[in-house]
Amino acid sequence: MVSPLSFWGLVLEPNKSYSQVVESDFRISMATLAKKGNSNKPVIVQVTVEDSTFNLCTLQSGHTENQPLEIYFSEGEEISLQAVGDAAVHLTGFHYVDTALMDGTRRTSNNSLPHNIGGDDMDDEGEEDEDDEDEEGAEYDEELLAKLVNGEAMEEDDDEDDEDEAEVEVAPKAGSKRKNGEKEPSAKKVKFEIDKAAAKQEAPKEQKQKEKKQEKKEQQAAKESKKEGDNVRTLPSGLVVEDVETGNGPKAKKGSTVAVRYIGKLSNGKVFDSNVKGQPLSFTVGKGEVIKGWDMGLDGMTVGSKRKLTIPPALAYGSRGAPPEIPPNSTLHFEVKLLSVKKK
Repeated sequence: MVSPLSFWGLVLEPNKSYSQVVESDFRISMATLAKKGNSNKPVIVQVTVEDSTFNLCTLQSGHTENQPLEIYFSEGEEISLQAVGDAAVHLTGFHYVDTALMDGTRRTSNNSLPHNIGGDDMDDEGEEDEDDEDEEGAEYDEELLAKLVNGEAMEEDDDEDDEDEAEVEVAPKAGSKRKNGEKEPSAKKVKFEIDKAAAKQEAPKEQKQKEKKQEKKEQQAAKESKKEGDNVRTLPSGLVVEDVETGNGPKAKKGSTVAVRYIGKLSNGKVFDSNVKGQPLSFTVGKGEVIKGWDMGLDGMTVGSKRKLTIPPALAYGSRGAPPEIPPNSTLHFEVKLLSVKKK
């Protein structure tokens, strides 16, 4: 399961481009005009992906100074963001993370993340071996100390997770005497040893989780590479392009005006739109006149070619969909034939 984890933000200075390869999935949820200067001219926020530039929103002082957005970017995408105008723009949003990575890291109900290991309540299930024999004349409860250092549970009661954390102090047994003038170990020293031992135990678990995750990624990549042939490719954005037939006519590229026939289907096979006769659909590639998946999917296609496009929601109609024909978060499947290309 993927969930928002942390804040993301970027200040776009006027007419400066910010380019990067996305390292982890994130979402832009708000664009806000920075109130600097007295200019009332509009500022256009743009994004460039795969050599195609799109306008995300237009902001203007005194009119539209904040614009909610719902723009997702996936790991591996090459993007460039810029604000065209006389004022800066603040973009904010969230990073996303696979919450499955956090499974197995809980040590107590109050310490759920790895950086909290070694807290005061060191309950570790499955390590409850007890030694009922105490050495005669021992000055400290060595059995309890050993359990704490090894990360074992202090009690076997499953309901202890609801109790408040308490500072652990190891006191000398009543009537015990010091040997050879030795000093009593402080509670802080005991707690440090407990934290150190717990951290040693946790490190191998985290390493195993990372190794398992990497192994799953490699296996998934191997499966996908077996499924895809030379005529099928998956772009970093998640768009899948399959060349069914290759024509020998002019090539469509950004700025070209194209005419196409097509059939659009949902994942369940239902046809929601088509153009198979009459006037063909005509539009300019890369100008945002159609959904993003089409602008990217027809780029490089030659006249006479047929392609199948599998377009993820982020490159189609997203979480809003296009009711009633297209539900929210729908993956769309198109069969497209390119009839003609007019160069710009």
